[in-house]
Amino acid sequence: MQNIHHSLFHIIICSTGKQKFLTRVNQDILYNYITSVLYQKTCVPISVTGHSNHIHLFIELSVDISVAQIVREILQNTMDFIRREKSVFPEFNGWEKHFLAISYHPSQKSDLLSLLKKQFDYHRTTSFEEELSELTVFS
Repeated sequence: MQNIHHSLFHIIICSTGKQKFLTRVNQDILYNYITSVLYQKTCVPISVTGHSNHIHLFIELSVDISVAQIVREILQNTMDFIRREKSVFPEFNGWEKHFLAISYHPSQKSDLLSLLKKQFDYHRTTSFEEELSELTVFS
């Protein structure tokens, strides 16, 4: 019997120019859509969240796809989806070309989940840039 190990990755993607486009009204629509794309690519979404101008994907990456490939799939699929649903995301102008992907050990899973669950409260006092700095130290 072959053991297949999934890798845990935290991926952060920012909107073009850090344009704010996510709201408490439209965020779940986008997160649910991203979740469905992840399942289609045999990745397991542990947490899909974000705040105003960026998204966080905490996933078990399938052995059948690379981080760059899953990000490319998410970017393309969400761009198509948001174009179709432009009235729901009127401020969205696209995604930045660069993204951050951090691998995590399974023992760190609950700590990262705790941070991701508090995105709106967290960003009342912490900028996106500060968050990136803290996350790279946390990993």
